[in-house]
Amino acid sequence: MEIYFNITQNGKKIKKFKLAEGEYVIIGRSEKSCQVYLNDNQLSSTHCKVSHRDSSIFIEDLDSKNGVYLNSVRILKQKMYLEDKVRFGSVHLSIDQSRVGEDNSSKIFAYNAESRGVGNLTLELDGYVTKLTNPHSKGFIRPEIKEARRVAYAKERIKKENKINTAKMKALKKLAIFVDIFLSILFFFLIIFIVKKTVPLALELEHYSNLFELALSPEMRYYSIISSLLTIIFLGVSRNIPSGSLGEKILRVN
Repeated sequence: MEIYFNITQNGKKIKKFKLAEGEYVIIGRSEKSCQVYLNDNQLSSTHCKVSHRDSSIFIEDLDSKNGVYLNSVRILKQKMYLEDKVRFGSVHLSIDQSRVGEDNSSKIFAYNAESRGVGNLTLELDGYVTKLTNPHSKGFIRPEIKEARRVAYAKERIKKENKINTAKMKALKKLAIFVDIFLSILFFFLIIFIVKKTVPLALELEHYSNLFELALSPEMRYYSIISSLLTIIFLGVSRNIPSGSLGEKILRVN
């Protein structure tokens, strides 16, 4: 059984697609990642997913910035029926009712008492099933329902923010390693500079134009080895500071 869908913008049909049992489409702004591409700045790259499975249609928000609205109610994932109006960004999605009927699919996707209750919309949020008033009216939403919705979406936002913060923290910790290595190199050349200014042998090596050449010179081999060992110790101590290495402190990595 194939279900046909229309996507409209400002009352004009701009896209259409169909889904057979077991198929799905991703809708969004990314031409590479989406089967249904829409040039709408209010949409995320992969905004939502529409799937046809178990003789039902499901609409799912894919962590979009501006959300998916089913009959003016923001949802995470919900079953979709014939009379439903879905909005995301500046476009609307609906089932093409003119292509439904002969194979009894109209009965499957129509509102009924077992699915949503007569005249009501049922939303499933984190396993908590709530019933709102008539979706086509500006009916009152009970406080406990409103709170359940708020808690559910708050959890989703926190989950997304934690994922972003974790990725950011991992990147900063990797960057802190390079900062620590850079500081250790500076520490090495600081020792060579001190040796150059204080050790009599090094004072005679004026023909070396820079510290790098001086550190590699045969005359400075002993001092370079000692400096390298001190640098390794410096790096090891820095990386094992309980409160965080010097690089982590500079980058403010907690």
